[in-house]
Amino acid sequence: MSGTNLVTHGLLGLIFLKTALPIIFVMGMNGLLTVVDAIFLGRCVGPEALGAVTLIFPLFMLIVALATLVSNGMSSILASNLGAGDLRAAGTTYAGAHGLALCVSGLLILGYLLIGRPLTLAPASGSVPLAGMAQTYLMITSFAAPIAFVLAVNSDAQTIGVLAATSGARGPCPARQTVYIGHSLAKHMNRAVSRGGVARVNRPAFEMRLDKSRSTHATL
Repeated sequence: MSGTNLVTHGLLGLIFLKTALPIIFVMGMNGLLTVVDAIFLGRCVGPEALGAVTLIFPLFMLIVALATLVSNGMSSILASNLGAGDLRAAGTTYAGAHGLALCVSGLLILGYLLIGRPLTLAPASGSVPLAGMAQTYLMITSFAAPIAFVLAVNSDAQTIGVLAATSGARGPCPARQTVYIGHSLAKHMNRAVSRGGVARVNRPAFEMRLDKSRSTHATL
């Protein structure tokens, strides 16, 4: 089996096809989920509830955009750190992304507490019942923002870990080996953050563990 990386040396059209089709499928499914949610909400709860969710939908998309901004920004820097082999900088980036995610979500919660009521009453054209349901939905969305932000950051970190393991492996890199190394990387960075920061990242120990995992799973 050849150890050539198909992402860097494969046909450009085939690479676009393999990477674009899953994204198109996932985005299409997300859109369909929104449509199905709206159908069930309108039929089972009522048109007022559907109207309340529609009022808050732009704010909901703003929260999603901010979460994507934080996670994608971290992904770019984290990929550069891992590509350069700087695990300490990668750990710093990973921890800093969590701090930024919590700060932004905290500001969103503070914004809801300060202007949540008028923010929902204005687009409801003075309809107090509709504004009340919209405010309830906005409250749930705002207070759940930290979870959404942290999940977005960890999801992108896991993906970057797998990609880094793929591009950094010597020789053949089967799928099972790639997932194992990427999972080990994510567990290592999570453990570093949970123990009090990136200062505890032990680069030599992790490099030994990474080389061991590669040699152990090279025959898979």
